[in-house]
Amino acid sequence: MPVIVPEYQGKGLGTKAVQFVKELYDDWEKLTLVTPLDKKENVKFYTEKCGFRIVSIETDGNVELARFVTER
Repeated sequence: MPVIVPEYQGKGLGTKAVQFVKELYDDWEKLTLVTPLDKKENVKFYTEKCGFRIVSIETDGNVELARFVTER
């Protein structure tokens, strides 16, 4: 998934980037991504703006990771 540098966040670019990926690969059935659970802004972005849902929480060392999925 795309990464938007902090000074450009909150301007709709991330949402447009996710939409672009979904349109570019028009044959997708499921998209999966992982992000640290403590990044609350990422969790909110993916669930509220992009339609992903958390399907599992994993631990990598001392970092909790959320696995997100969106399906057609």
